[in-house]
Amino acid sequence: MTVYEGRRTIDGLVVTVDGKRLDEHYEVKRFTRFGFEWTYEGDSPQQLALAILFDRLGNKERAIRLSQFHVSITAKPAQICGRGRRIGCVG
Repeated sequence: MTVYEGRRTIDGLVVTVDGKRLDEHYEVKRFTRFGFEWTYEGDSPQQLALAILFDRLGNKERAIRLSQFHVSITAKPAQICGRGRRIGCVG
């Protein structure tokens, strides 16, 4: 199972996938210049959704298209895994 986990640090949010830092994948599409965020609808949560989707799918077009549904991935992260720190669990 692949685990995406996020935490807040003094330098902002850090998101990891199986313990390794998740890249923002600005080369795919840049929704924001402020990095990742979650718990609301906006550009930074959409960037996080895009990064997760691209990491999983490896397809730029599909990741961009699906990132518009970022609310279900990043706006309510605790509901995805039932834990406040995990932002997504994908089997």
